[in-house]
Amino acid sequence: MSRIPVALVLAASFVSGHAYAQAPAPALPLNTVVATGGFQGETVKATHALAWSTPEREVRLVLFDHPPSAGMLAAAKKGSFGEEGPVMRVYIGFKGAGRTLADVSDCFVNVHYPKGGPIGTNTDAKGCGLERVVTDGKPGSTVQLAMKGSGMAGLDARFTWDIKLNVPIAK
Repeated sequence: MSRIPVALVLAASFVSGHAYAQAPAPALPLNTVVATGGFQGETVKATHALAWSTPEREVRLVLFDHPPSAGMLAAAKKGSFGEEGPVMRVYIGFKGAGRTLADVSDCFVNVHYPKGGPIGTNTDAKGCGLERVVTDGKPGSTVQLAMKGSGMAGLDARFTWDIKLNVPIAK
């Protein structure tokens, strides 16, 4: 039996005043999306994603439960989704020139539940549950991330997300 070596990359970083270590590399092939969100018995799943970078040093991702149409990237960049809207959105902002977990300045997660509606949180890397982000943020490269967390959806309800993906950043 042949063994494939697994490279573990642990990058110690400092986010929100706490030591924060990057998790080992995900074993996900390119164009893989495994994502779920939960809220009061509702579950949404995403299997496809589009990613792009912005001049404001963000990597933006929209996740779908179906293959997005050919014109969806252009619509998503404008924030106009129509009937084909994503089931999840993730925006990761970076400070400075770096694009590592230590460079994350802010993180937005939004999950759209069929009955509960869209619920989102805007926080930092730790609040988003970012375990790993690997990208240079450049069009034509990739973004790999792993994040798992929960946020408040009202005074006494929480919503959850668990997202792992490896997708190209659109040119």
